[in-house]
Amino acid sequence: MQFDITILGGGLVGLSAGLAFSRLGLKVALIEKHAVSIETQTQDWRSLALSLTSVHFLSHMGIWQKLKKAAQPISMIDVIEKGKFGVVRLDAAKEGLPALGYVVPFALLKSELSQAIHASTITVFEKNTLKAASLENDHWQLQLSAHTSPIQSKLLLAAEGTESVLSQSLGIEFETETYGEEAVVARLQVAHAPIGVALERFAETGPLALLPADKNILTLVWALPKFQVLPLMEMSEQDFLTQVQNEVGFRMGSFKKLLARQTFPLHFHQAKSPVGPRLVLLGNSALSLHPVAGQSFNLALRNVARLHEVIANAVTQKEDFANEATLSAYLAAQKTDVTRTEFFANGLIQLFGNNHLKARMTRRLGFLALTLVPSAKHYVGKFGSGRLTSLAPLSTPPFEGKL
Repeated sequence: MQFDITILGGGLVGLSAGLAFSRLGLKVALIEKHAVSIETQTQDWRSLALSLTSVHFLSHMGIWQKLKKAAQPISMIDVIEKGKFGVVRLDAAKEGLPALGYVVPFALLKSELSQAIHASTITVFEKNTLKAASLENDHWQLQLSAHTSPIQSKLLLAAEGTESVLSQSLGIEFETETYGEEAVVARLQVAHAPIGVALERFAETGPLALLPADKNILTLVWALPKFQVLPLMEMSEQDFLTQVQNEVGFRMGSFKKLLARQTFPLHFHQAKSPVGPRLVLLGNSALSLHPVAGQSFNLALRNVARLHEVIANAVTQKEDFANEATLSAYLAAQKTDVTRTEFFANGLIQLFGNNHLKARMTRRLGFLALTLVPSAKHYVGKFGSGRLTSLAPLSTPPFEGKL
């Protein structure tokens, strides 16, 4: 079987990429080790923060229209530093935006993407893994675990996450760094939670975020040194709620019930190059960031949109869409955004995870600038909503009017 594009990985990035490239009239295949289920996994309570550029992308795919009833708009973000007076408020209304972003149920987004994949022209090889891959002139030869005949593909997109089997088999080099932290993620029931408000709180022990997940329901993401995580996870429900309340005060309401909690390891993971011969790494396969800024998935969708644009141009001009020139154009298009996003996310960790005098002074000056200089606050607002760099068409609004 011959395909134009084959995508390894049926996570959010792989599914989104499949939908985008199938719209170009190309023959697309998707390989996923699990079933690509259209059922909403109700036990998966995680939430995902979408930037405006991600909302625009999903609108082009016909997905956002099915998500927006369950989406919680982020109208304001309060940024605070533990133990210090003052708050920096990013306000969508002052930026002339309907929202700074939206929070959606992870399981619902994946279900809607999966349904769209099954309704498309994409060939899905589910419950399959890649056994072997070899590049032969103008195509990849791929052998799958549960498919007897090899398949051929002009372009291979790896969206398998940080544990990419393809990357390991090809010997792709990565820069990796452990933050020495884990993320405690929890779902909290709250009395009198402010509508449409998210909180980012920074401290030398690690950043903490609270996102609106539903009416009087917040999602907590708290990055902590590893030695502090186990005691927190072993706390009783009431002790856990009290601990979080002590960390943030009552600006986000009174925490009444712990609905769920779990932990995730945190590390930085970046390919030396996300592009190879007839190969592109996408999502966490290319770059995995600290969740402090909530940018990994949003950056991934912006890059899918950029790759879609350069491939569409090549197809229109009847050129080889997987050759070195096309992929070099993609590499150049995504470079500035990737560099700025990586710098922003890692810079926050280094700045707020350092309690030396110089770092403390720099933090205070930064907060003062955000408080007193409108252009600084505007810059951060544009970054968070994904609008700081030039965008491909799929990252821009598909229509006029309210989202």
